[in-house]
Amino acid sequence: MQLTVLDNDGIAQIDQSARHILEKTGIEIYHEKMRILFARACARVDPGSNRVRIRRDELLAAYQPVPCEDGLDREVERLIKHAKDNLKEE
Repeated sequence: MQLTVLDNDGIAQIDQSARHILEKTGIEIYHEKMRILFARACARVDPGSNRVRIRRDELLAAYQPVPCEDGLDREVERLIKHAKDNLKEE
């Protein structure tokens, strides 16, 4: 028995929303060394704040398969492939 919580459209919608938030709104990174690492990786770090914004094209390089336990590797790889395919289409 295989349980699929989200279909491809649901995954795409979450992926698009997350990329929009990372690029436009950004995230608060309170650890100074992490902000420096993000800046070195071409993210925009707002001077005088903790806000970091990551461009969509930079996200493609960040998608890497992550080993999981309990046989989830295939599902993780499917999600990463789906995200990469969507990034290439934009």
